[in-house]
Amino acid sequence: MCWWSRTSPGWSKIGPGYYFLPPQIWAWAGFRKYFIKKWVDQVISVFPFEYRFYKKVGIETFYFKNPLLSHLKSYRRRDFRCRIGLMPGSRFDQIKRNLVVMRKLIKEFYKFKNNIEFCLILYDRVDSLKVQIPAQIKVITQNRYQAMKDCDLLIISSGTASLEARIMSIPQIFVHRPAVFDYYFFRRFIRIKEYNLANLYFNNRDVPAYISPDSNYLSEKLFNHIQDILPSLGLKW
Repeated sequence: MCWWSRTSPGWSKIGPGYYFLPPQIWAWAGFRKYFIKKWVDQVISVFPFEYRFYKKVGIETFYFKNPLLSHLKSYRRRDFRCRIGLMPGSRFDQIKRNLVVMRKLIKEFYKFKNNIEFCLILYDRVDSLKVQIPAQIKVITQNRYQAMKDCDLLIISSGTASLEARIMSIPQIFVHRPAVFDYYFFRRFIRIKEYNLANLYFNNRDVPAYISPDSNYLSEKLFNHIQDILPSLGLKW
């Protein structure tokens, strides 16, 4: 927490400043480190890689172990039906774009196999959004973590959900369909080559990731990848 007072011609700090969950300067807009150095006494981070980055650029940083770690590891699977969970994100525009990919995947999937259940796992706050959902897809908005644990595989479009699934040891594929402008414009300013939060957190590339504005490309990649890994999940093709 920081306190500032208004003075002429600008602002001055009147107390120690702490920044909990700081900006992602390790990913883009690195110039913000100068503002943080000037106005913040200590950064508090819940990500090990972020902690290391801030220390490296000379900013006093404290690592606060993510409280979700022990909580998420306590979940046990209860429903053992063959199930693939779809998690298209939390924001409406994100859900809308990624669901296009997931609908194409399901349509192609059911041409060959129909004994696996698909469920759509949404955040509670997006339950009322008017999103086109295939009739055969079960929608889950309650007990999200248990719903995730009850899946054989998760198709995830959210970095936070991907990290949660990784902590819970649930097989997953990360897929994200950004807007065309965002994909080609902002990628020039991104400093990192790894976009998946789970891979960044654990410093590996265990989670396969597909990112493209092309829905046909993504659905094809997903279909082929799922087809390849089904036997390892104990599911027959």
